[in-house]
Amino acid sequence: MYGKLRGDFDRVPWRKLVHNNIGVPKWNFIVFLAAHRRLMTKDRLRGLGYVEDVTCSLCNSEKETVDHLFFKCTYSSRVWTTMLQRQGIQRQPMMWANELEWAGKYYKGRSTTTELYKLVLAGTLYYIWQERNDRIFKGVQ
Repeated sequence: MYGKLRGDFDRVPWRKLVHNNIGVPKWNFIVFLAAHRRLMTKDRLRGLGYVEDVTCSLCNSEKETVDHLFFKCTYSSRVWTTMLQRQGIQRQPMMWANELEWAGKYYKGRSTTTELYKLVLAGTLYYIWQERNDRIFKGVQ
């Protein structure tokens, strides 16, 4: 009955990155919000009328969006490149949708490398978000 009331929905490729991740719950929550594009980045806050300046707090050069903040920003791009290399992944960071699609394709199951990638993804997103918030609210870099 529940299935009939709920209806049929396509499965999203990132569901196992969030729901089957053994990482810290607050890390997974940030991944969940980012996957739904619900993080309160400056471009979203401007759309709601809360801020005027939408410049990225990490690089001070472009508009702060989820894609820019986590992958295109010079600060986060260096972090991502290092984290990927430490896992033996030889590629450049991609945009958020592409990263989720790639992870869903190559990191399935419960192997050690899959679990490690999911932990690194969640942890890296969380700590980039934390650095962004520290710069905005505490003035600390």
